[in-house]
Amino acid sequence: MRKSLIIFLVPLVLAPNLLFLSGSNRVAYVISNQIDWEQNFQLFMEAKTKYGISLRRITNISLARNANVLILGGHLAPTDKWMPKNYADDLLNEKEKKELETGKVETIIKTLEKDGNKIMIIAGYNRYNTSLAAKSSNDWDSLPNAIEAMLGTNPRKGDTDDDMLPDDKEVLEYLTDPLSFDTDSDGESDSVEILVYETDPRRAENWQDFNTVVRILDSPKKISRYVRDHFTYYPDPEGTDIWQKASETFYRKGGDCEDYAIFALYCLRFHGWAYDAFDVIKNHSAAVLGIVWSGIDAGHAVMVYVEDGKFYLIHSGIITSEGPFLDLESLIDKVAQRLFFYSPPWEMYFFINEHGQITEIVERED
Repeated sequence: MRKSLIIFLVPLVLAPNLLFLSGSNRVAYVISNQIDWEQNFQLFMEAKTKYGISLRRITNISLARNANVLILGGHLAPTDKWMPKNYADDLLNEKEKKELETGKVETIIKTLEKDGNKIMIIAGYNRYNTSLAAKSSNDWDSLPNAIEAMLGTNPRKGDTDDDMLPDDKEVLEYLTDPLSFDTDSDGESDSVEILVYETDPRRAENWQDFNTVVRILDSPKKISRYVRDHFTYYPDPEGTDIWQKASETFYRKGGDCEDYAIFALYCLRFHGWAYDAFDVIKNHSAAVLGIVWSGIDAGHAVMVYVEDGKFYLIHSGIITSEGPFLDLESLIDKVAQRLFFYSPPWEMYFFINEHGQITEIVERED
């Protein structure tokens, strides 16, 4: 009588009649004999309860399709009804096998892709080493290696997707995809949405819409980051001085100095900031400051705002935000140093509102 290979596909269980339910869309597969399974069962339980992974135990790797697969145990791990085939024997090379057999290495963690699956083999010199490697972390995040296998993250890299958010924080705190730089695919990275804009990295924003972006940019910090990342300095055509509306600068994705400043002021004014950046008593006030220097043909414009009785600026330079300054004189001096590498005396400065209108001119009195 010819024996047939029985293929098992079961949820996370110790017995096949114990169902482990999960509402998570994270699905992973495990191939393991019963002994290694029992030694790591607590970790497998945490895969669901702590990490939101729906774990499925399989006996044949062909049941996994474009999935994350953990193979627990090395090429000498005994087979049983739960692991009728030792896949590690096929996937480890001869050097790796020899190193395990001789004890030259205590554990091997090998990642590879095969038939559309991301496979991780965790194999130890003995069962103790296998279990220890499964529960340990080989990078600077706190995710155990076995959990990294189930998630498809890199066990040797704490930030798999290079978005400046550690994998463990993405999985446990932010609930973002540790494999995606931009979980909601809206054009802004998870880290910028979380750490700068304070938007939901799992819900797409329409970053191409002027009103949406103005609504989000409710602080100087957010404005400064946005103009740095998205605007390009475009000088006006020779012999002209064109002042763009805030919306024009947004859709053009840039402009010259006053265009940057008017856009920044427009955002703050939308969020209730007062138009008056020149009284240190008035916190949360702002204005565009245009400056003309003696002996210099071109002037310059920056947005000046007041917080905690001190002046700050946002402008179109390489450093988009600077401050604090105790007074306007020191602020104007810093702007001149950025532009000219010295501080010529200013001739006059003037205030511009968010609509591009000059509201006051101050001339130097010698």
